[in-house]
Amino acid sequence: MVLGYGPAVGMGMSIISIVVVIILLASLFLTKKLRYVFNGVILLLMGILPMLYNARIISFNVESIPILKYVLILTITIAGKELAKEGFREQNKLVKYPSIALGIVIIIFTTVPALYSMGAIGFTIPYFPPAINYWLYIAAGILMFVGVFTLAKEGF
Repeated sequence: MVLGYGPAVGMGMSIISIVVVIILLASLFLTKKLRYVFNGVILLLMGILPMLYNARIISFNVESIPILKYVLILTITIAGKELAKEGFREQNKLVKYPSIALGIVIIIFTTVPALYSMGAIGFTIPYFPPAINYWLYIAAGILMFVGVFTLAKEGF
């Protein structure tokens, strides 16, 4: 059985897009730990949902909704920035260097193709399978959850 929204996708998807955009924008005002949890969930979902769509387990593609796609690109870029920034503060070297590397790679792999598709820059990254991005998002989401437990003296 394939999960989806049924025949009334048009209006329902518009409302869902607006609600998701509002939630994503409101997440910018969360405390650091809650923002890490939220960004970790977004990164995990952006890694898992497209893989489920490609495997034909679900019938909707998150990346095909234009406004949602660009807001998610912004959110993923912010999550990559926070992951890299916290990587520099991290004391544990097993988490520090992967966090910095994944944060920078996610920022580059997310923003360069998006800016190229909008005509803002004249170069892009050569084609690579989208599954690479999905696995990067999953790994970064896991590191964001690890970051929640390693943040010192920050209220939840």
